[in-house]
Amino acid sequence: MAGTGAATTHMNAFEQHKPIDLATSIERRRAALTPTELADLLSLSPKQIYSLIKRGKIPSMRIASSIRLDPVSTANWLRSVTA
Repeated sequence: MAGTGAATTHMNAFEQHKPIDLATSIERRRAALTPTELADLLSLSPKQIYSLIKRGKIPSMRIASSIRLDPVSTANWLRSVTA
């Protein structure tokens, strides 16, 4: 079974390049998102994102006069509304 090792290596390489879902992609970000960045990722308008934030639908934080979205909280919210 000499070929088994090569097949296993090939499969592992394939698995490493599997596409990830949007929530996972957001969750892996290191920096907080702006509402405009989230709007771009979701193909929504920034106005729609700000409205969802204002109504408490999307978890957010205010830093001085700026609104930021934690990547992990945002990913969890996205999973909850798309489940």
